[in-house]
Amino acid sequence: MSKQLDCNVHDYFEIICIRKSWVTVTTKAGENFSGEAHDIALNSAKQELLMLKNTTAEIGILLTEVARLHAHDNAIAQHNFLINIT
Repeated sequence: MSKQLDCNVHDYFEIICIRKSWVTVTTKAGENFSGEAHDIALNSAKQELLMLKNTTAEIGILLTEVARLHAHDNAIAQHNFLINIT
């Protein structure tokens, strides 16, 4: 079973989805994905995915694979932040 996220970290994901924030996510494998945070969903293995919409597609990223979350370029300055998830 995959590691569970700390509730405080999960809150960041919920907040960016509620705000439809523009974010860049860096995975533990070093991949970067950017887009508008859209939703948190369960996949068939019941793992949570952060759904990002960009100009070409919807992207699903396992929350437990996120190493860094950067909310940026949002109109309200307080909605921009960077957290490293360990």
